[in-house]
Amino acid sequence: MKNHLHFDFFGQTLRLNSQNDDLLARLSKDFSYFLSEDFTKANFNIDVFFEAPPAEVIPSGVASRQSLQSLSFDNPPVRVNDYYGKLVSVYDYKNEKAKLWSTDIEKLHEVTYLLILSRVGKALDLQGLHKVHAMAFSKNDKCLVGMMPMKGGKSTLLANILRDQSVAIVSDDCPLINRFGRVRPFPLRLGVDELPSEAGLKDEQTHSYTLKRDFYGEKKLISLEGLPHEIGVVGSKQILFVGKRGHNIRPEFRKVSKLSMLKPVFVNMIVGVGLPMVMEYFWETGLRDFFKKSYIAISRTIAALALIMRSECYEFLMSNKPEENAKFLLSKLD
Repeated sequence: MKNHLHFDFFGQTLRLNSQNDDLLARLSKDFSYFLSEDFTKANFNIDVFFEAPPAEVIPSGVASRQSLQSLSFDNPPVRVNDYYGKLVSVYDYKNEKAKLWSTDIEKLHEVTYLLILSRVGKALDLQGLHKVHAMAFSKNDKCLVGMMPMKGGKSTLLANILRDQSVAIVSDDCPLINRFGRVRPFPLRLGVDELPSEAGLKDEQTHSYTLKRDFYGEKKLISLEGLPHEIGVVGSKQILFVGKRGHNIRPEFRKVSKLSMLKPVFVNMIVGVGLPMVMEYFWETGLRDFFKKSYIAISRTIAALALIMRSECYEFLMSNKPEENAKFLLSKLD
């Protein structure tokens, strides 16, 4: 196996180097849709070492910021992040280069994945492509984008929708929206508790894997390469909905006003609650980055309003039976 991977995220190229085959295999499954042929120069370069960090890398002095995950030490344009002894990363914002060290493969996988999404996500924001915390799939030239709160049943609903192999996967967690409000694909590995056999997963041993996270426990992951569904196909008609769970109710799809979608779109797209990104890589220091973040906020707002105006808007009341909810939602696409 090669000791590097190349990815192309809509023109944002990234090269990742590591001698650890397990890590490379995991990340190639995470981002299989974006795997690219080798290129000589990348926008982002990441070196990952499955070993303890060199002593000289560990910073001394008072941390610039502290979170539940890490301590950050700033010496612009470089930031060192110490994940309380489990992992150390060094990020050079000027040259977009990172180095990570850890003897914990699970921590290496988790942080590298989030680093990639944070830095590439910010570059895409500046490019006018913005993530929304939602699931999205297409069928019969219709694209459904569903926003739900954390623990709202988004992954379970999508897993049951995939029983229908004619469905195209757009994204299970964060489709992109351009400045004209059009949905663009951003398909990553699927994070599901259980995938029904009707979804047609091929060679489960190869395409199914797990990630053990510090704060959120173990997560089962499915590589898109193992599924028979089309990937990245976006229907031209857009349906935007907010999912709400209940008990002892039947599934119901209610048309709502565009005005009522302002709050959920603000939370899930403009603020980006629940999006896979971390502050220690997305948030930089200095006046220049202040203007970048201001530009991103304005651009996200324009794209969010365009998404609402371009889409039919609904509220999806869900029962406590995931398979029933999926069948009901799919019936709206026939």
